[in-house]
Amino acid sequence: NRTSLIVYDRLEKAVLELMLAVASFAILDFTTSCLMPRRPIRILHFGAPLSATTRTVLAFPGFSNPAKELGEGLTHIMGPDTTVLMVDYGTNMDDEAIYEAVMDYLKNRFGALYNLHVYGHSMGGQVGARFRQRYIQDCSPLGPIQRLTMDCSPMRANSLQTPLPSFVVRLFMRMIWPGMMLAGAIALGHIVSRKLMPPHLDKTADKKLYGRYARRMMLFNPRAWRAQMLYMLYYNGKGLKPVGEDTYYICSEDPQLDKLVKQALAIIQVAGGDTQWRTVLSQANFVLVLAAVSHAWPMENPGEYRRAFLLIWGTST
Repeated sequence: NRTSLIVYDRLEKAVLELMLAVASFAILDFTTSCLMPRRPIRILHFGAPLSATTRTVLAFPGFSNPAKELGEGLTHIMGPDTTVLMVDYGTNMDDEAIYEAVMDYLKNRFGALYNLHVYGHSMGGQVGARFRQRYIQDCSPLGPIQRLTMDCSPMRANSLQTPLPSFVVRLFMRMIWPGMMLAGAIALGHIVSRKLMPPHLDKTADKKLYGRYARRMMLFNPRAWRAQMLYMLYYNGKGLKPVGEDTYYICSEDPQLDKLVKQALAIIQVAGGDTQWRTVLSQANFVLVLAAVSHAWPMENPGEYRRAFLLIWGTST
């Protein structure tokens, strides 16, 4: 009848308009993903001038963390006598490319570094562990790494707090484009994560610097964000072997507070399955350093991180 035909025509028109809107949005999202800028790997220098004897900390930032602001924050924590070399991954995640970029930077400036440390902030612990393994395989060309510090770092994909199984998230991340839709999701995800784990700035936190840091996280480059997410989802720790140098793991006093990383599982994976931990500094291959934090929050809790680094470096030369 006439009424049914009118309803059918309106429904057909609505479906066609919806399909056109979706197609237009997909084209726009694809176009913005193609225009999203690509950036090379950079090494950012903070703190003391680089020298052979100065404590030099090679720092690897965590997932979607702005390297510049994190480097400034770590410099305030580690003190003016420490050289902080912060690795900005750019928009691609390749362990070999990162290693070559860091070594080119260091070799062009010094032939030896006698007080070299590696610090990995969250995901940066995975990158730092790979870097140390590659560095040792290269016969430690600038001298031994004194310490590897992993800060609330995940290891395998199942140590991440993901809403869906990791293989589903991997598939989804492979399908999406690093365009405006992902940029919006990054901003929304940042807001949600801060609601789940609200930042509690201690009295020593630089609120102005933290404000810049938080805004940069919210506006993080989608191409780099996607590459870093895939890096974590495909990371399995294969090829990492026990070494003589100590590994320190900064972990929460209450791992259940961490809504991003399953710290208890990650610790077992980092240590190769050993569940007997030493929670005091000693000559051990793996040492836990307990901290009053929920996740890797040096920008929010610099006072707690000063205490942790003093503890870690207390036995270093």
